[in-house]
Amino acid sequence: MEAATAAAQDPPHRRAPARASTSDSGGPAAYLAEFVGTFSLVFFVAAVLSVYSGSGLGYQDFTVIGLVHVFILFLQITALGSASGAHFNPAVTIALLVGRKIRPNDAVIYVVVQLLGGL
Repeated sequence: MEAATAAAQDPPHRRAPARASTSDSGGPAAYLAEFVGTFSLVFFVAAVLSVYSGSGLGYQDFTVIGLVHVFILFLQITALGSASGAHFNPAVTIALLVGRKIRPNDAVIYVVVQLLGGL
């Protein structure tokens, strides 16, 4: 009987919010990680696109372009994921905001920083 009353008093379990909301480093470290991750992802994909474009090598190889995207994204998630949650895309950040996994003020700063990194 005591177990039933104790279970009724426990608050419902919720998933932890995104890293920027709960990490000790949080704030500036998370924002810098999002900037660097978005910048490097856009930079390397654009570099490969310029090399494999029609005016570069003379042919297009979409396999190489896709693999570079996957490998760079994997590297960035591994390296920077613990600091910021590794969104690197405003669409991902907005999806996490809708799912209430990140605070609105963090989401706004993430989107701004990601757009700056993409430029």
